[in-house]
Amino acid sequence: MNDSSPQSTFHGLPLTDEQNRQVLAYIRHQQHAGKAWETPELDAMLDDMLNPPEVSDEDGGEIDRSIETERATASHEEPG
Repeated sequence: MNDSSPQSTFHGLPLTDEQNRQVLAYIRHQQHAGKAWETPELDAMLDDMLNPPEVSDEDGGEIDRSIETERATASHEEPG
C-alpha cells in the first residue's frame, strides 16, 4: 500500500490513499460521461474529506450499525 503525501495526491491536498482514489474515480467518471469534473459536488466531497463533521459517540454507534447492515446487505448475509 502506498502512503499518500501532499506531493502525490489531488492538487497536493492532505488526503488519505482512499480519499485520493475516490476523488480520482469521481474525475474519471465525469470525464467518461463527457461532463465537467470541477463541480460543486467535487468541492463538497473535498470539503467533507478535509473537514469531516464532528460525530458524537452515540452517532458513531449508529453509523457503525448502519455500515454493518449495508455490508451484510451487499454480501446477502444477516447483520450480526
